Amino acid sequence: MGGLAYAAAWVLRLSIELPWTQELLPQQRWDMVDHPWIVLLLSQGFFLYVLGLYDDLRALRYRELLALTLTACLLQVLTIASLFFLTGAIFPRTVILLFGVVNCALLTSWRSFVKARIHGRRLRVLVVGQNWESARQLLEDIERSPWMGLTVAGLVLDAPLAEGHESKYPVLGDFSRIRQVLLDQNVDEILFASADSWKDHVLHEVSRIQVERPLRIAILPSVFEIAIGRLKHINLHDTPLIEVKRNPNEPIERFLKRSFDLALSALLLLLSLPLFLLIAAAVKLSSPGPVFYVQERIGYGGSAFKTIKFRTMIRNAEADGEEIIAGDGDPRVTRVGRLLRRFRIDELPQVINVFLGDMSFVGPRPERPGFVEEFSRRLPGYSERHKVKPGITGLAQVRGYYHTLAENKLKYDLAYIYNYSFSLDLLILLETIKVILVRRGS
Repeated sequence: MGGLAYAAAWVLRLSIELPWTQELLPQQRWDMVDHPWIVLLLSQGFFLYVLGLYDDLRALRYRELLALTLTACLLQVLTIASLFFLTGAIFPRTVILLFGVVNCALLTSWRSFVKARIHGRRLRVLVVGQNWESARQLLEDIERSPWMGLTVAGLVLDAPLAEGHESKYPVLGDFSRIRQVLLDQNVDEILFASADSWKDHVLHEVSRIQVERPLRIAILPSVFEIAIGRLKHINLHDTPLIEVKRNPNEPIERFLKRSFDLALSALLLLLSLPLFLLIAAAVKLSSPGPVFYVQERIGYGGSAFKTIKFRTMIRNAEADGEEIIAGDGDPRVTRVGRLLRRFRIDELPQVINVFLGDMSFVGPRPERPGFVEEFSRRLPGYSERHKVKPGITGLAQVRGYYHTLAENKLKYDLAYIYNYSFSLDLLILLETIKVILVRRGS
């Protein structure tokens, strides 16, 4: 696609006299320049991959698709232009600009066409769960994501619906009928809905000790659990076990993470000083009160620290001392604050927390003491989040939404902790840029 757009840009420049240009480009210019084929193709593949445009297009809305494609094309044009600037090579600037426009139009049209075709073929999914409560969250998520192109064929529940409960989707039987249901319903995908088990509650109690005393934990898996894959397997004689716990604070990984945090935070603090001053002035002029909002949060090992953010709410938004999570259209949020939240700019001063060592760039988001106490009582395994430093961004922020349920955010956080690697941190940082660009969850 990039090569076609590049050739089309040259044809347009050679054959059509464009506005704000004095004359047609001589055809000899084609032979006089060094064509950046390799940089063009590699940069296009790189930026499309980083921004997730090679992923399942069902997960993107059309506005997100457009925003990401525009960003990829802009970054590619800047890369090619920088190459010619740094090398001093001669190249028609209008051709680069035309290439960016044509390339963006072709990429957007092609991916929109593919997305429309995918959306036209709706996938029939079967939701399998122990009971209605375990399946309810999955069904609500499917309903909230119509762009995913999923149609619920029905439910298979081991326990019948309780009296007074009704389902808009047909209950096709219990586990004993699963094979016949799959044959009758022409199902494309199966979604298993898990319910809390005794293991979740035991893990919750063990995790409180693990913060202070590392323990190795393994389970004797079922056939289903061993089939999940991508987990660390160990053997006890000839019995396969799955290692549930791994230490995310290995010395080498901890050194790499802290060195990266320290270097990047120092660089960002230096480069973003003018932006800090501009935002500080906007916050101060938009409403009376301080520029920064300093708040106690719970971090590594369950210890408290002070986090720093740009103030986005009116002064004394929680004058009664009650901790309230901000919701959509919260009247306490100022106009400038709404803009800062939309692009996640209000989190920028937390780079200071990263520099001081209270936080990392990537990790579970730190919560306030009251919420930590509530979630620790309600959600098994919540204390596991305190095995690592909290982060400005995390897996829950790039894969979920701003108002994703605490239960789902915890699952993302635990997935990050159990699968930690430095390369995963870099991937999450890149995905954070993508989330900001498409303003997902805003």
